[in-house]
Amino acid sequence: MQDGILVIDKPEGISSAAALAIVKRVTRVGKIGHAGTLDPMATGVLVCMIGKATRLSAMLMEGRKRYEARITLGIETDTQDRTGRIVRRQIVPPLDTDRIAGALDRFVGEIDQIPPVFSALKHQGTALYRLARNGKPLQKPARRVRIETIRLLRWAPPDIDIDVVCSSGTYIRSLASDIGNELGCGGVLSALRRTEACGCSLADALALERIRHLGGRCLERLISPLQVLSAIPRVIADNALTKKLCYGKIILASDMGESETAGRVAVVDSQERLLAILEYESGQKRFRYICNWTETDTLST
Repeated sequence: MQDGILVIDKPEGISSAAALAIVKRVTRVGKIGHAGTLDPMATGVLVCMIGKATRLSAMLMEGRKRYEARITLGIETDTQDRTGRIVRRQIVPPLDTDRIAGALDRFVGEIDQIPPVFSALKHQGTALYRLARNGKPLQKPARRVRIETIRLLRWAPPDIDIDVVCSSGTYIRSLASDIGNELGCGGVLSALRRTEACGCSLADALALERIRHLGGRCLERLISPLQVLSAIPRVIADNALTKKLCYGKIILASDMGESETAGRVAVVDSQERLLAILEYESGQKRFRYICNWTETDTLST
């Protein structure tokens, strides 16, 4: 199988793009992408999409993410993490776990978050971190993100360890800085590990060194999109629908029989193998292809 999702446990000190370059080199796949960048300092779940799965990038990035993060209080940097230039030091006040937990609770729910000036967001085609490194930092406006839960794991002054479940687009660096300010002494992100993303977890992941060792055999560990997009309704295709999919023809609501036509749907064959992911366009009264997984040899007999 050359199409699917490979979950990488990214090590520290390497960019997400560099990690993907290693996978592409050892597997010799043609198309590859990832669903959500991890900074070089961060480790953990990097969802790598191979072949036709690259067409699902936008869908996969909509999912929630989970992190274990360490915040070091009393320090502020220009990057909001330990890799940046220190711009301020403050005394850490006496704190206990109740005070810290109370501060964390104030960030649960929908919040407006200002993205870091050192980030991969782009302005007129240029990444913000490049502008910042060239002495031209640009502050993007605040945007709404959702923090589902924040749990205090450990308080060992000056470090706070937390577990965070959040929406896509949340910057944990910015959250760390805001928590430090809430506690009155500033703070930076000093360690970050992504434990879940896009329906995948560390249990699904292969270490990058393991991928290097396996080479092309790591493609045996590809995950079907059906596994990570389990909430999408499924339709079992009959022969007529399967043939239309194989030739990329227009799919109408009537082609789905009695199945629900609103929103997105995964079309599978009788053996629960993915054929396509479609989205209904009510104005056109037809489905658009998000991803067409079919090959000629999937035709039923």
